[in-house]
Amino acid sequence: MATDADVRAAEIVRYPIDLSLPDGPPAFLADAADAVKQEYRNSVKWKRLRCRAVSPVVEKDGEAIFVLEIGQSIEFDWTWEGSLAFRPGDMDSFEGNGYASNGFFGPQEDAEAGAWSGEVVEVDEVNGRIFVWVSDPDCPPTTGSFFVRPFEFLAFLHSIYCDPANAELRELLPARLNACRGEIHPPTVASGQPSLPQLQGVWDHQWGVLWGPPGTGKTYTIGQQIAACLDDPSERILIVSTTNKATDEAALSCGRAARDRGLSAISDGKILRIGKSAHYSMFEEQGFLELLKGTETDLLHQISVLTKQLHKASTHEEKAVLRQQIQAFRRQMKDASFNIFTSEDVKVVLATSFKAITLLNDGEIRSAICEGSTPFTTVIIDEAGLISRATAAALSLLASRRVVLAGDPKQLAPISKISRILPTNQATWLASSALNHLR
Repeated sequence: MATDADVRAAEIVRYPIDLSLPDGPPAFLADAADAVKQEYRNSVKWKRLRCRAVSPVVEKDGEAIFVLEIGQSIEFDWTWEGSLAFRPGDMDSFEGNGYASNGFFGPQEDAEAGAWSGEVVEVDEVNGRIFVWVSDPDCPPTTGSFFVRPFEFLAFLHSIYCDPANAELRELLPARLNACRGEIHPPTVASGQPSLPQLQGVWDHQWGVLWGPPGTGKTYTIGQQIAACLDDPSERILIVSTTNKATDEAALSCGRAARDRGLSAISDGKILRIGKSAHYSMFEEQGFLELLKGTETDLLHQISVLTKQLHKASTHEEKAVLRQQIQAFRRQMKDASFNIFTSEDVKVVLATSFKAITLLNDGEIRSAICEGSTPFTTVIIDEAGLISRATAAALSLLASRRVVLAGDPKQLAPISKISRILPTNQATWLASSALNHLR
């Protein structure tokens, strides 16, 4: 039987960092770190809610996703994506202290009676419904009181800017924070690499911008650009976006462009959309399930299918085989995103900014960057007008050759309530995007 150690890939792909961005003042890093710290401290609050009814969400391809009916409108002071819903064994004595992750309760079999935990994957704030993904559908959410812990993205961003373990990594941030303020576009060392003709100028610079209002075809153009670059053996590209929906749309755009060009990249597994919250049925309906092959979403679907078979199994022999298969898929899930994120066989990876920041905190990836190499040549930040400068600078650490910001500076700016009370020199890193200078 495979162990957890067997699941993680032995080596990660590395591209020497060749960005020559001008140095930024150390004060930029100090101010951004203080701002991130304040936002993180402000967000670490637990909201107590009461669930009136629970039911599996069949249309989302698996009984591992449940909808919790709250019965009233929900208003969070923070972004819900990436937050954790859970019920401790003893609600009355729980004080909401400490840091929680998806493994807050440890192995499910060790959880206290009545305890459950899961990731919030969607919130219907108007109708008072919370959609929760749990790793073990045999331990579903229950009615009654439970807690929701805010957006873990802030915890991971805080780690990059403030954790002593990331001190060496932070030495690279002042130059990237400086670039996020605008007007810094040094040329790439090797210009003229394969690109759409209309984007050659962007592709020939280490820090570029693809600017366009909503509906002007930015996501379509990104897909076409990816297809144009797939035959370049020197490229490996990461595309990040703000939400699961936007990331799905970018992935499907890349899939359509590759298919229209008659490329085998999709069937060869060269383009993959990682994460556990991709809309499986959308990819299925449009004929692009191969973009999810081996990802957490795909593995969750396989677990769902096997779980349904398990419920129908009539013999112990059948149940034993099915349980073994389910456990094998669960072991694969542990490092599925990491393996795809760092595999030289996958040329284009699509992820939410939350997922990318999470993986940036991985010890192996962090060490590689500190040693002068990253898993990607190019990082494309979609919907960049909605991402703070502090976040964009952190995401750019994953690029060895170029960073491309795609978006509209006139869209809604990054939302940070804490930025309203911070000094201007700190607030700018949370309340402004890397496109703000174009307004």
